[in-house]
Amino acid sequence: AYARLTPIVEKGWQAIFWADVGLTTLGVAAAVAPEVLNAAANLAEKINRAYSMNTVEIPQGWGARGVTIENIGGQQLEAIGGTYVGGNVKGIDGTIGVGPGNVLVSFKSHDLTDDGLLPAIRRDMQSLAALDPDEVFGTTRGGTKYSLPPGPVPGRIVVIAVPQNQAQYIISPQFINGLRQLSEETKQVPIVRTVRNWTGRAR
Repeated sequence: AYARLTPIVEKGWQAIFWADVGLTTLGVAAAVAPEVLNAAANLAEKINRAYSMNTVEIPQGWGARGVTIENIGGQQLEAIGGTYVGGNVKGIDGTIGVGPGNVLVSFKSHDLTDDGLLPAIRRDMQSLAALDPDEVFGTTRGGTKYSLPPGPVPGRIVVIAVPQNQAQYIISPQFINGLRQLSEETKQVPIVRTVRNWTGRAR
């Protein structure tokens, strides 16, 4: 069965990189359940709109920038019924309930050269792929103790934010093909999006 197509990478409102729920274009149809792709589609739609219409000034500095962008994404996660934990919970920033289990969600932001972006995303996706669900615990952004609820982990989603002046690169064949390869290798769904009001380094 196939769900609607979801834009994983967009420039403005034009969908550039698509993945169907069977993930045939990404080569991981056997590893990702349709329910997980539906969840990713819902999150991608919200992320695309929030990042492209962002009016919040993105601060300089890795820490402050990461928190600001994560908060924007976390609000969209909650908007689709997911749980945004934030804080210092190991390995994840939130979850999406799918059946009896939870899809793990991680928010990342990178202000890197074009050559450095895919290797950084590879590290992000490999790190989430290697995460043991039993080790997902810590303190949420609200200061409460958290541990991942028991149950299966049917999928994992990595949301990567990049500066708006990197839009041309993330729609290039080189980047798209590299992202497809990473999806095949890690059996995860990447969502890559530029953030308005974040210029980043000179290109």
